[in-house]
Amino acid sequence: MEKIDVEKPSDYFIGKHISEYGPFVGGKNLRKLLGYSTYESFRQADNRKQLPVKTFNLPKRKGKYALTEDVAKWLYKTVQEVRNMSG
Repeated sequence: MEKIDVEKPSDYFIGKHISEYGPFVGGKNLRKLLGYSTYESFRQADNRKQLPVKTFNLPKRKGKYALTEDVAKWLYKTVQEVRNMSG
């Protein structure tokens, strides 16, 4: 298996997420992409500043949002780390 540079996710991988979620991802999608099974666990991690990506509020919108690109990069890095641990 070819080793992939975890610091440089492919444009395809990032583009795929941006195509699906747009430039920002929030709500249930953000929570699920970051691996939180409940809103409460996501909220607690946010309050403790333990989320793996920067989140922010959007004007006239409820909830937290993150840049889709940041989430895709975090996902890519995490997947590669897991693959490297198990192989």
